[in-house]
Amino acid sequence: MEIIVLTVSQLNSYAKSILDEDKHLKNVFVSGEVSGFTDHYQSGHYYFSLKDENSIIRAVMFKDAVKRLKFKPENGMKLLIRGKVSLYSATGQYQLYAQDMQPEGIGALNLAFQQLKEKLEQEGLFDIAKKRPIPVYPERIGIITSPIGAALHDILNILNRRFPLAEIVFCPVHVQGERAPLEIAKAIESFKELSNFDLHENQDGENGRKSSKKSVDVIILGRGGGSFEDLYAFNEEIVARAVFSSNIPIVSGVGHETDYTICDFVADLRAPTPSAAAEIVAPDKIEILFQIRSYLLRLQEAISLFLDQCKQKIDFLLTSECMQSYSYNLQQKAINLDLISEKLRLIFLRRIEEYKEKFATFSGKLEILNPLKILKMGYAIVKRESKVLRSVLDIKIRDVLNIDLIDGNVKCLVLSKEISENEKDDV
Repeated sequence: MEIIVLTVSQLNSYAKSILDEDKHLKNVFVSGEVSGFTDHYQSGHYYFSLKDENSIIRAVMFKDAVKRLKFKPENGMKLLIRGKVSLYSATGQYQLYAQDMQPEGIGALNLAFQQLKEKLEQEGLFDIAKKRPIPVYPERIGIITSPIGAALHDILNILNRRFPLAEIVFCPVHVQGERAPLEIAKAIESFKELSNFDLHENQDGENGRKSSKKSVDVIILGRGGGSFEDLYAFNEEIVARAVFSSNIPIVSGVGHETDYTICDFVADLRAPTPSAAAEIVAPDKIEILFQIRSYLLRLQEAISLFLDQCKQKIDFLLTSECMQSYSYNLQQKAINLDLISEKLRLIFLRRIEEYKEKFATFSGKLEILNPLKILKMGYAIVKRESKVLRSVLDIKIRDVLNIDLIDGNVKCLVLSKEISENEKDDV
């Protein structure tokens, strides 16, 4: 008998080919408990073991299959796995290659819902303190829903009936199926970007020009009822994070009153139905008109009360003692004013007469001392040049003298002079 010697690689390859060719191992269903779960490799593959009370098998799920999962396996979780059995040639270890898996006892979608809910709650996406207030009187209302669903029809009817002043901005999306989560997230992001653009224009626009692309004040995100699977687009993480990061308040109205989605927990306000969301967002015009009428009546009553109080105060003042005696007091003041005026007039006249007398006295004295009056009496003033001469001794023969008379002056040449006897005795 010829002995055949194989290398390790040949042996492992041979064993692998046997396993790969076995039709029973190409599509097997295996149940067991997850152990040693690892997902931190950059490849995106899941590595774990599946065990029961007596045995254990290594398992791997490649990235393409992982992307289709709605939940994340955890250690201790019991799973039903569909896949194939083969051998990893490099280690010689046979293992289970998982192509799909379902949790035992609970659906994959329910498990994924619970896992995402716990994750986002721990991150604070459900925090009530971070909820944005819903505007009381929105000027523009955004709607994100299907263009062909009954939800849109119900929302529009209620908005038009309750608050027709608001402008509606509709963003159509798929609300079910693989395309729905990404479309919903992009719709929310588009409103967010529009809001940022409008804010930028209002701050930096020329002459304070407002953007013509004004964003909405509030968003209604909703769809009609359906199964848990139908509503699952609103349980996707991409939608939850888009709702949380929106700078515009969002009201979630998904499904019926008993339906809860991740979107409901993250939104600023949860409405049990799309119609209820519309009623929350839009104030009732009838109630507004009633409030306005009520305010007008209260204002009229307040004005009437104020005028009545003013009238009472005026009547009280008019009938008071001070107002009754006002006319008499005014007459007395007028009489006193006349008396004071007469006294002032007499004092003024007396002072005028006194000043007249003083003026006459001073005028008389000045008149006596007036040189012109002396000249009128026949006297003259003799000057040499501008010097007044008072003595003959001051005059010399041949001096030219100026003689001032009452009606003019003359120039004289001194031909001779004579000194009086008295002056001679003195000399």
